[in-house]
Amino acid sequence: MKFAPAEPSPRLVSLVFPPDPVWVRAARETVRALLLVARRRDLTDAALLLTSEAVTNSVNACAAKGCTTPVTLFAEWHDPHRLRVLVHDEAPGLPVCQVPCPDDESGRGLALISYGADAWGVCHHGPGRGKATWFELGMTPWDPAPGSARRRQQARQPVTGLGLGGDPGVDDLQAFPGDAETLR
Repeated sequence: MKFAPAEPSPRLVSLVFPPDPVWVRAARETVRALLLVARRRDLTDAALLLTSEAVTNSVNACAAKGCTTPVTLFAEWHDPHRLRVLVHDEAPGLPVCQVPCPDDESGRGLALISYGADAWGVCHHGPGRGKATWFELGMTPWDPAPGSARRRQQARQPVTGLGLGGDPGVDDLQAFPGDAETLR
């Protein structure tokens, strides 16, 4: 009996959806499926939280600016260990990292992305005009043992050339790992 070779795991998934909060769950589940196929459960909690925050930021930006063009989510394995998620919208303006009051119900999205991602940023890379918020996970070792904490060095070396598909020629894509900087 012969078996056909297994299909290679997908490296890239995308989802295009209207800027409506009901789609946040679908975006999370899209990223969850990519992680499940890759057997990277160690990244699941962080990836789903950060995806939710990035998609919610895009949906809220579109609602605030009256933008009705679709939001696009891309998630890919840059290499076997590093997951990159990019969320693009066409709402004008760049997201701003806020310092909310303890009682505020919103305003923590970029701070959570900054804290939870190995690298992140905002760029003008995507399927149309507008901007994209991106983050990466899996660049640093992670100890899944109970009680252990994920540690990362806050290197001040810029991360550049992180366009989807390995495009190293994207000049406007630059951020500092773990830093809360946005790009113009």
